[in-house]
Amino acid sequence: MAVRVRKKIPEYDAVKLTADNWDEVKAHVVAHELAGRAWKAYIGEDGLPLPSPETSDEYCVIIQDSDGTRFARRDDWIIRPAHMQTRLFIVSDGDFNEQYERIVI
Repeated sequence: MAVRVRKKIPEYDAVKLTADNWDEVKAHVVAHELAGRAWKAYIGEDGLPLPSPETSDEYCVIIQDSDGTRFARRDDWIIRPAHMQTRLFIVSDGDFNEQYERIVI
């Protein structure tokens, strides 16, 4: 018997990078079993991470894993599938608000 089915939409765990939640972001990234490393870096006027020990008012999170090295900046969301520890995604706040909706757990 033929049936019509719909693919289940995966749920994601997400954390938004703000000016003061480094510990929460790091815990979220490190909890990902495939994550290599995550660290905080300050951003220069050109939008790129500054070499240590230089500092600025803005920082980013650098994630280095099997997908390479990526940067999450303030207001970006770092998301991962809730039930599969396969990948981390960095999504801008605008894209996040268009493509995802909060659910009650």
